[in-house]
Order: sequence, then structure tokens, then C-alpha cells
Amino acid sequence: MPEITIVGAGATGCTLALLLARYGIASTVIERRSSSLNHPAAHVINARSQEIWRRASPKLAAQIAGLAPPSEEVSIIRWSTDLRGTPLGEIDLLSDSEQLDRIQGHSPFLISHIGQHLLMPILWDALEQEPLIDFRRGWSFQDVIVDGPRVTVHASGPQVSDTEIVSRYVIGADGANSRVRDALGIQMRGPVLANMGSVFFHAELFGDTSRPLLTWIYSPSFCGVLIAHANNDYVLMSPYLSKRQDIAANSRSYWARVLPQVIGEGVAFNIHSTGTWTMTSQTAENFAVDNVILAGVMQRTGSRTPAGSVSTVACKTHTTLPGSWLVSWRDAPPRRCWQPTRVSGARSWSDLQPRVWPTTSASTRRCRALV
Repeated sequence: MPEITIVGAGATGCTLALLLARYGIASTVIERRSSSLNHPAAHVINARSQEIWRRASPKLAAQIAGLAPPSEEVSIIRWSTDLRGTPLGEIDLLSDSEQLDRIQGHSPFLISHIGQHLLMPILWDALEQEPLIDFRRGWSFQDVIVDGPRVTVHASGPQVSDTEIVSRYVIGADGANSRVRDALGIQMRGPVLANMGSVFFHAELFGDTSRPLLTWIYSPSFCGVLIAHANNDYVLMSPYLSKRQDIAANSRSYWARVLPQVIGEGVAFNIHSTGTWTMTSQTAENFAVDNVILAGVMQRTGSRTPAGSVSTVACKTHTTLPGSWLVSWRDAPPRRCWQPTRVSGARSWSDLQPRVWPTTSASTRRCRALV
């Protein structure tokens, strides 16, 4: 009987499977998609994530690091009313050399800018090449049944309607709309913050001027953020109120109409994909039922980062099962920073005790240092 079945081959599921293989533990990974998602769901990868990948495979870590542009090319955050006009202002994240030296002292890696659409094919290739991982694309989770030390996943594949996969543990890493979490009857608690619409497109913008990583746009006709990706690709996002609005109900035609208003009439563009998502501040009431464990973004919905994007009051919780248990991320409340924790019998966030620091610049640096 295999040790682990992992439902979901996102960044968390892939990383967990590769870490388990590093310790000689076989796993089965099922993923409902046959090919990786083209629409970038995230773009910020923290140094700690890269350290974890290096632990799983130095070759893999080098491949992922090779996708990241030089830091000086993605260090500017800009505020503007019109991309063609004079910016309201901007900040350069690399302008404070002393702070940069301190950050580089924490890890051989820096926070990197890598679109999830570029990251996932590399992680999937790593799964395919690992003999200890049985990677099944196009397999949909149906149900999970716990019977003592045995956990049975019912799944359907490309040529089978119902297959039983039996293992000792099941890890649900199947995203914010987790079917594993729903099957366990685990509820999410917390408010919805915003509904967001986005478009992934290609265009030649900014000319010879510096290309900002983020451009926040505030104008009477549009409010949102432009995120620069590799190869002159961009993601443009904006909030909306109702699913009946064109941005949600007719997203492609909406963005085809709005993009020229934002990037400039006459600027050629090609839309790769469009999408919507809901930003929330929610956590699951439990992250384990018997030998079924939740991991990744379904523990906290709303975050689109593959391995966490950290603000001054947001840190990660890094927890592990025997050998390699679980990687889950959570924004900490103000003045709290969650330390890496080895869990013994924990079943909910209340079982994990945070350490509290005063809200000073020194504590912020300490908080960042943990991740």
C-alpha cells in the first residue's frame, strides 16, 4: 500500500511529492487538468520556497531560478492615472542598498518574479521524471473514505469512470475550491474581500523606459493593477461587484473593449486568456480529519501566490508530517508572525501558537527573515 496520495498538482502538491521522493517515500499524485494552466494565478516566489525546492532537487531549483529575470528589471512599483502620462510616483525596491544587503544575508535567494504559467510545466516535468511519483493527469477526485489505517480515494480518469486509490495518508492540495475539503465537510471561515477579473495578454508597452513590475492605475474610467510578466506578457486586474457585469459574464469581449482604453488606442495586443477569482480572508476550521490532510491555498482562500507573497504583517506557516507532512501558508494577524512549526497532533490553526513581536521595523525584518 503506498504511503501518500496527493490530490492536486499545483505548486504545493508538486513540491510535497518531490520532497517525499527525496526521503524515499512513494506517492500518487492525481490532477484534474491534463495540461498546466496558462493563465498566471501568481507571480511572486519567496526565497524560502526556492530553498525548499533546492532541498528537493538542486537541479530543479536551478531550473526555476533560471526563469526569474534580474532583480533590477522587476524592482519598480509605479502609480499612475494613465500609462502614457507622467506617473503619480514610484518606488524602487532595490534603492536601499543596506536593506538589500540585510535581505541577502538571510538566504542565497531573493524573492523572485516567475509567473505560475512558467513554473508549473517545470514542476510537472519533475514529477514525470521521478520514479517514486505516479503522476496521473486528467484524473478527477470523487470522494475519500477513511477505514482505520487505510484511506481510499475514488477518482475517475481519462479511460476509467471509478478507480480506488488506497494509501496511508491523503493530502488535499487541490486549491481554493477544494473538493477534498468539501468531502470532509470542513467549512471556511472569514469574509469575502473582493471579486477580481483579469486578462492575460501580450503587448509592447513602455518603450525604452523602465518597465515596472506593478503599475497601479487610478482613473475615472478604470481602476486596477498591471503586472509585468516575461516576454512582454502582462496581467491586468480590476475589481467588480456583480457576476452580471461584463467583466465576469462576458470577460473576453469586456477586456477587448477596455484594454485599448488602458494601454492606449492603436497599441497592438493579443489576449491569451481571461478569468475571475474571489479574494477572501478565510481559513479552514480544520486542516486534518484522521489521515486526510489539507495543504496549500485551500487552507486560506484568496491568495493567488504559489508559495506565498509576504507583506510586512504576513508570514507563512510551514508545517511538516513524518518525513514531509504539509506545506500550508497563512497570513498572520497584525503584530503576529508564525514561525516554522513541527506539528504533533495539531488539527486546526488554534493548535498552532504564534509568537508575538511588537510592530516595529526590527520585528518586520525578523518576520521576513523567517520566510
